[in-house]
Amino acid sequence: MKKYQVFISSTYRDLIEERKAVSDALLDNECIPVGMEQFPAFPCHQWKYITEKITESDYFVILVAWNYGTIDQKYITSYTEREFDFAREQKIPVLAFLSDESAEGKIENPELNKLKIDRQKKFRTKIENSGIIVNYYKNVDDLKYKVAKSININKYRTPRLGWEKRENAEANIYKLDQKKDKIEITDSGKCGNECKWFYNHETRTLIITGEKIQKLELGKYPWKNCTSVTCNVVLSSKLLNIADNAFAAFIYIHSIIIPPVKSIGVRAFWGCFSLRTVTFSQGIIEIKDSAFSGCIHLFEVHLPNGICKLGNTIFQYCFSLTKVYIPESVKEIGNGAFEGCHNIIILGKHNSYVEAYANLHGIRFALDDTAENNIHVKNALNEWEQLPYSN
Repeated sequence: MKKYQVFISSTYRDLIEERKAVSDALLDNECIPVGMEQFPAFPCHQWKYITEKITESDYFVILVAWNYGTIDQKYITSYTEREFDFAREQKIPVLAFLSDESAEGKIENPELNKLKIDRQKKFRTKIENSGIIVNYYKNVDDLKYKVAKSININKYRTPRLGWEKRENAEANIYKLDQKKDKIEITDSGKCGNECKWFYNHETRTLIITGEKIQKLELGKYPWKNCTSVTCNVVLSSKLLNIADNAFAAFIYIHSIIIPPVKSIGVRAFWGCFSLRTVTFSQGIIEIKDSAFSGCIHLFEVHLPNGICKLGNTIFQYCFSLTKVYIPESVKEIGNGAFEGCHNIIILGKHNSYVEAYANLHGIRFALDDTAENNIHVKNALNEWEQLPYSN
């Protein structure tokens, strides 16, 4: 089933309850909410990060009450209005929800600045006259119902690309030229003495070959200048381990196939904010501390049979994570492994260590009859491993 990313735009302090209601409604309807609550502390210009998240999104929800909000001094407009204008420019479907005149909790003249009050009135009028259908809500429950109704109608009437789990992920991530039997490479280089990388701009795929990725300084990747949008990563099937900090804070990574390495290092994918899909191969024994901590858009994980140990805080603050399939082979799960994952369900076998762990930590647990049929990556990666540049 596809999941759709939805950007939530609004002022914040006056609409905290409303934003939470919208997020809950979206999660209940197979969507991934994105908003300022999930924004990380990161040395990136705020507006640049906002536009990246809006561009990635399938739908744009805007909530407008009676406050104009923080003004971007350079443009003399609020961030909310700029976000609205940008979403329209990008032709992203906009779902607008305006507080009704009789809405509960309306505050008379909430801002003393007359200029901001006038601008808010003009902004509301601007949305109403923009040509889109506007919904008016009276309270939080009314808003939640209308958001759920609207997002489902839009999935049908204005279908978007969305995100989905792929059984044959490797076949969809990179494209083989059937005539030349090779991948077209547009950039390449080295990562240490034992590793090579190749980047295909057309398919937005980063391919890393060799047996060992050298430990990299945070944010200093040899392929950094090749990726200005989210990309997919394919690792060599010859890779032995994924080093500590190997991809930490690589914010452009969208999906990755992990070959049968023995272990995934400390903070290996820490802070990969755009990471959506991780496909694990059978053969992995251990995932170390904080390996996927802060991957705020990761929503489902299938861990392979044979894995024995999950480190501390491995999925900490993965806010969108809803399902984790954990096999019986797991006998140790570290502290805070799922801290901040408020909507998570762990699936596993009855009377297993995993079930006991879930019960002990107050995490929802469900029996998984398909636990023995976890998704594994086939050795199809060998198709390109045999090519000349993969040596």
